[in-house]
Amino acid sequence: MVMKLEKHLMTFSMMTSFCGVVSFVVFCTVWYILSGVFNCAFFMAALPFILCWSVAGIIAWFMIKTPSKLGIATYALASMLFGLMCTVFITTLDSSVRAWLFIAIIGFFICSLPSYLLLRHIGIPKLFDRKQLK
Repeated sequence: MVMKLEKHLMTFSMMTSFCGVVSFVVFCTVWYILSGVFNCAFFMAALPFILCWSVAGIIAWFMIKTPSKLGIATYALASMLFGLMCTVFITTLDSSVRAWLFIAIIGFFICSLPSYLLLRHIGIPKLFDRKQLK
């Protein structure tokens, strides 16, 4: 079963971009709760979250042929892309910052769980009918 590109790709890419924004908001909320400092007022920090989710959504769209597996594939690819981005930056930084980037990779994985659930239970069922999801 090949998904119709012209009909749903743009909607799905907008949903994955929204999932990136949700992940960033969750990350900022957890950061504020744990540290007491609102450090995420610099909204360019949201760019890696949105970029990872959007690119992962497009890659997953072309790789996965069954819509029921599209959400978990997008979540896994977004986490791997964020880890890859952090790995590129790790090589240029000193060892004290490397530990924080490793924690950021784990934090992205955890903070993206609500986005995955949003995409899996609300976003994808709205795009496809029940016959395609099985």
